[in-house]
Amino acid sequence: MDAVLDTGFTGYLLLPPDLVTALALPFRNADKARLADGSIVEMQLYEGTVLWDGRERAALVYAAEGDSLIGMSLLYGNNVSLDVVDGGPVRISTLTT
Repeated sequence: MDAVLDTGFTGYLLLPPDLVTALALPFRNADKARLADGSIVEMQLYEGTVLWDGRERAALVYAAEGDSLIGMSLLYGNNVSLDVVDGGPVRISTLTT
């Protein structure tokens, strides 16, 4: 699936509510979130698992209308590079320690 890489989103994932329902993700709780415009909204938070670089990772998933977002918590421990042109590729690779 396609998702927007959002460096201003500190969470793991944000998915549309219909996709959260289709995936039958277990509800965790409601949580307050600050949006890019500074407003604070209450959002539903779910527990999910993603296959990331060949391994399963636990990920908290916010449900909200709009594009699916990948946040900085999911990207932590990775290198992100991109070609800044229309349709340019984005490459994500795991950092080695």
